[in-house]
Amino acid sequence: MNLCNNCGAVLPDDEQDVCPVCGAEQRTGSQKNEKVIKNKTSKAPKVLLIIAAVLAVLLAAACIATTVLYNKYNLNDAYDAIGKALLDNDIKTLQKYVVGDGVEVTGDNLQVLCNAFAAESDVKTLVTQLKQQAAGETSSVRYSALTAVNEKVFLGYSAYKMQAKAVSMRVPADVTNPLLTVNGASHTGEVQADGVVYGGLFPGLYSCVLTAESGTGSRITGTETPLSLLDSAAPTVFNGALPIATITVSECISDDAVISVDGKQLEQHPSGHVVTIEKVPVGATISMQYLTAYGATTTANVQFTDINQTQLAFANHVTEGGIPEEAQLNSLLGAYYASYLDCINNQDITKLLSSTPLNAERLTPDMSTADHKANLYVFTSAACQYGSVGQGEFETKPSITCNVEFKFTYSNRETKAEAEGTLRQTCELVFNYEAAAWQVNRVSACPDEAWAAGTLGTVE
Repeated sequence: MNLCNNCGAVLPDDEQDVCPVCGAEQRTGSQKNEKVIKNKTSKAPKVLLIIAAVLAVLLAAACIATTVLYNKYNLNDAYDAIGKALLDNDIKTLQKYVVGDGVEVTGDNLQVLCNAFAAESDVKTLVTQLKQQAAGETSSVRYSALTAVNEKVFLGYSAYKMQAKAVSMRVPADVTNPLLTVNGASHTGEVQADGVVYGGLFPGLYSCVLTAESGTGSRITGTETPLSLLDSAAPTVFNGALPIATITVSECISDDAVISVDGKQLEQHPSGHVVTIEKVPVGATISMQYLTAYGATTTANVQFTDINQTQLAFANHVTEGGIPEEAQLNSLLGAYYASYLDCINNQDITKLLSSTPLNAERLTPDMSTADHKANLYVFTSAACQYGSVGQGEFETKPSITCNVEFKFTYSNRETKAEAEGTLRQTCELVFNYEAAAWQVNRVSACPDEAWAAGTLGTVE
């Protein structure tokens, strides 16, 4: 127990500095300083402990935050997640990672994108490309419409995403009046010098159908074609898988022949007996028709059945007509036989009409026989057995052959005795293009049995 130094009163506290009764100070200055120092020394460890605890908490929080941010904004994890979402058709995940540039990011568009990356190898290629782009590495770009982008988030961290750019396709200019359907919907394109460009499409795999006009004006629809559009650098060319092609057809009988495709007459004509036709649809029938100078019509056709076989040839040539009418033929034969008798009478084969040089040459030895020199001949008539007329060729020239009954009278130059004569012959006539006329080419005697049967004799 301590007592007051001044009044002797009992102090309630051993550390009491002032008497509560008289108010006298109980300690000297040095004693009070020792107490203060003692008190301060005893409080310092507590403050340090508090500071250390706070710093520890902050450090732990920083470590946790760093770990969380690293895991959340790691580029490898981000692009691996995109690759997995593409393979899994995980539209919800893709919506977190894909941003559009000129295109809208929708569920339908992301599904189109997934369709383009059904193969794991393609996904690996894309993910590698994105990671290299995000890391600033130089690499070849296979999918230019899909690029790596990042958004600054916190403390230098970035959110890594994939940017989808608009893609387009181009139908070549040689496709006439194209109509494009993409995934069942019609699309309108922009006409340019090199074709029609259809733009504003989201990168992905599309089902495309093209309808266009053939060379004859008919509408042709191509095969439905899956088309992967993943290049934004230039439009992807799409010819529509149209079943049309440029074809070449040979064996045209004449360069003046008329050519038709499915019954529609074309403006172009053959050159060198070959015709080239553009935009011919598979399945079309190409026809040739040639009207000869002698009135015959030659036709032939061929069908275009294989898109890979464009070198064709006309076949099954058929020639119809070209035989003179009966009266015309009889008139021609009459002129020939009348001139033939005149040649005998004048002993001059050069006056022979409606005849080829070959025929005149064959008749020359017959001009100067004894009978021919002794008689004068007068033409009476010449008539063909029209039902026996046949068509053919002689040295590439068209020919007709018929049986002819030739009647005449003759009189002896000295006795003046007259008589009638009849010859039945088989005549071959060929068409002379330069003279634009039929000419007798060869003549042989017609056997009685052939005449009676109405069948052609043999020209020798």
